[in-house]
Amino acid sequence: MNKESSIKYEIKEDTSLQNVVELRAYTDFLGLFADSPNGVVQLQGKGDFYVFPFSMPFWGWDLKLLDKISPYVNFSRIDADSRAVETTVLPDSKNGIKNSLDLLQKAYLEMGTKVNVVNFKFGKEYPFRTIFYFPIRYQISDVKISNELTNVQGLGLGGGVTFEFKRFNNFGFSYSLEYSSYKYINFNKIPTFEAPEAFNVFRNEAEVYYHPDKDKKQAIFLRFRTFNNAETNEAFYQLQFGYRFSIGISDVKAKTQ
Repeated sequence: MNKESSIKYEIKEDTSLQNVVELRAYTDFLGLFADSPNGVVQLQGKGDFYVFPFSMPFWGWDLKLLDKISPYVNFSRIDADSRAVETTVLPDSKNGIKNSLDLLQKAYLEMGTKVNVVNFKFGKEYPFRTIFYFPIRYQISDVKISNELTNVQGLGLGGGVTFEFKRFNNFGFSYSLEYSSYKYINFNKIPTFEAPEAFNVFRNEAEVYYHPDKDKKQAIFLRFRTFNNAETNEAFYQLQFGYRFSIGISDVKAKTQ
């Protein structure tokens, strides 16, 4: 006579979807306390869409290819006295811009996306992560032509790398290097305006953030950015302080018996 006994298996799976939608509100210290056109009030929304968020075995590394696409939109409230990009009269009687980086610094609307191409760290226990990404940045600025404001649009394409460091539960740090080419001629058909030739920008960005609670939906951050024209000595800087909030974070816990 065979005795039948029931065997119970318990499978636990903990997964989390992080930063599905991230909202930021921040200001620029240089715009508040210095003579700078940097945005005093800025709002940003970003979404993370995971394409292939699966690790690939490679020398024991935690390696992911094309794991995430992150579209974003950023609005900057710039003081009315310094919002417009100034122009100068060129020999052909058209209006041109002396400092091409003014179009980036005084952009009141920026939209685009960042595509993670390679995302890896040397092991799951390591606090360092390296991400190579491809940025697309579309920007709109106000340019003063004959004392009238005109929208000027531009597109930036390039490549970058981000180094993320997470050592403690409530603190984190990231540093990014990016090199992009910005083009304005093909996007503006204004008879009295001559858009600048394509110019290359070297961009640095360092951010430190702190989570006041354990669920990590909220964070306070401090971010420093530098923008340098690769062909000239043009440059500008941003020092931003603000608050970010992530929605769509869900902890999925499945228990099967």
